[in-house]
Amino acid sequence: ERSLDKLLRPGDEASLVIWSRRLKIEQPFTTDVEALRAAMKRVEGTASGLTFASDVERVRYRCQQFLDNARTDHNYTGWYGQCLGTVRAHTEEAVMVEKHLVGSTKVMLNMLAGLDGKKVMIYAGSALPQHPGYELFVYADNLFFPYLPRMHPSSIGGGGSETMTFSIEDMAKTANANGVTMYMVDGADDRSEMSNAADGEMPDAQSAFIQYDNTASAFQAVARITGGMALTHTSNFDVAMETVAHDLESYYSLGYRQQESPKKTRNVAVKVKDHPEYRVRSRRTYLARTQDEELNDRVVSNIYHQAKSDLDIAIRAGEPKKQKHNRWLVPLAVSIPSNITLLPDGNDLAGGFSVFVAVGDDDGSMSNVTRIVKEVRVPAAKEAELRRRPLILTFDLSMNGGTHMLSVGVVDQLSNTSGYARAQVAVR
Repeated sequence: ERSLDKLLRPGDEASLVIWSRRLKIEQPFTTDVEALRAAMKRVEGTASGLTFASDVERVRYRCQQFLDNARTDHNYTGWYGQCLGTVRAHTEEAVMVEKHLVGSTKVMLNMLAGLDGKKVMIYAGSALPQHPGYELFVYADNLFFPYLPRMHPSSIGGGGSETMTFSIEDMAKTANANGVTMYMVDGADDRSEMSNAADGEMPDAQSAFIQYDNTASAFQAVARITGGMALTHTSNFDVAMETVAHDLESYYSLGYRQQESPKKTRNVAVKVKDHPEYRVRSRRTYLARTQDEELNDRVVSNIYHQAKSDLDIAIRAGEPKKQKHNRWLVPLAVSIPSNITLLPDGNDLAGGFSVFVAVGDDDGSMSNVTRIVKEVRVPAAKEAELRRRPLILTFDLSMNGGTHMLSVGVVDQLSNTSGYARAQVAVR
């Protein structure tokens, strides 16, 4: 909160998004710093970062209970198995939750794709482990090892914990494809936990360190791939925010045009010659996008942030018609300027336009982007009549009930000029 004035300069925009088992856009993009401060206050009063840590502590507590039971009836093998069962159940849930988190982050990165300017995401969180639950397998082994010296450690080979390394790397590559630099801030208080473990207050300092390093390694990898920075070994958050602010106003912009077909991720390396004292941070991968993909990105971004337009288009929604349970047809009319580019084709003038349509909600959920292609052909003698009024495209859009943001983009197929409009639609 105290860094907002450094981070945002006149003309800059920021959005506040939170994730607590679901995505929520707490504050859409705005230049209003006070609106962002108010949103932070709302989050401070309601959000909790203790869920992951408390889940881990619950598993440790249960395993400690199982050990106490084993000390009573001396069935260490059986109670060790009970402990591992609890660990596996937690790990499976943790993997599922993290997949949802990574997927939601990619949704936000795709929203940023269609925006202009230098784009950054400050990701502040307490847990993004590369191997969810691995530290608990180590904890269980170390807890029971003094009583089962011949046991086969469950933690060998990762303890059966599913790796999230490739999913996290794919998230970073999504950021690069969308031109977003990620700054990863570890907001957990794992360092004090590690200190307590070292002092003997917890049975196992090794598992505490693994838990800390599990997320720290992921944060550092994401920052390295996207050219950002990771704050993982200190709670000096001012340093992180000052780095972001400095990067936003002082950087080199380099580019190249990819000759071969897009859709192929290319590795990028930026080096400084003859100056080993300098270090370079830059994105490590690059993915060229087709024109249709870029238009899709802009239509998605337009759901949450009004895109810049060269064409003055407008949309109008009619009365929804219920089709079946919670499914409606909404009639739409898109008004398109009639000054689209037309070229001679025999005795006619011909051209066309493409319409891109998407629907989204403030929790990050959205429809696929629908594309409609229309040809415009008119006798040359009728051009003046065509230009007198806008072109109107009508169609029905199927939606679920609720309040949604409708986004429409139109591109002139010959001039490549585009226009965007959006409207809130209440379907009930």
